Amino acid sequence: MTVFSLFLTTVAPLKQPELEAEVLFVIDSSYEVDQGDYKRQKEFIKSLLRGLDMSTESSRAALITYGDHSSIVSRFIGLQSLDDFDKSVDNASYIGGDRRIDNALKVVARLLNEAEAASSKLVIFLTGGKQSSSGDSLNDTGEPLRQSGAKTFVIAIGKQPDVQQLRPLVTSPNDVLTVITFKDLNSQTSRIASHVREKAGKGRNNVFFSGFDLESDL
Repeated sequence: MTVFSLFLTTVAPLKQPELEAEVLFVIDSSYEVDQGDYKRQKEFIKSLLRGLDMSTESSRAALITYGDHSSIVSRFIGLQSLDDFDKSVDNASYIGGDRRIDNALKVVARLLNEAEAASSKLVIFLTGGKQSSSGDSLNDTGEPLRQSGAKTFVIAIGKQPDVQQLRPLVTSPNDVLTVITFKDLNSQTSRIASHVREKAGKGRNNVFFSGFDLESDL
């Protein structure tokens, strides 16, 4: 007589692979964004960077701020110590002036040239409203960004963002992510990190089964 014993392990999620990429954050420092909301953007990107679960060995991060002009706060730096990037974020000066997204895009394109050629490139662009009427067309100024091969995600903050205006910055319409207020940024970190990882090919949760064992007893 043979007795079969069936053993099925519990379903377990495999650890998600670390994200390996050059990530460039761009935050809104125009006059319509007050100091409190500017600080909220800073806290958000520090939290988001951790939520992306990036490789500390092969990934780097950079930061640009923009208002009526743009400033490179930090060129691409390694993430062996996230504290180094945090300090550069904390020290980013407020700019003010009109919201010139077009100017920011030109600086983004230049800085992306400093990214590792073989690495995936991500741009996470925050804006609290519309492009200034004095600015150039985003369809034109966004072309170098589209040609760079970077995956771009726009976080449009406000109750009535002009998603259509921001559309030229992204490949897919659902990469314009809306958040109602700056105060809501922190609560949206997990959702946005999941979206970015999924689009970067690192967001899938795998499960495994051990199958079953056969045990014979004559």
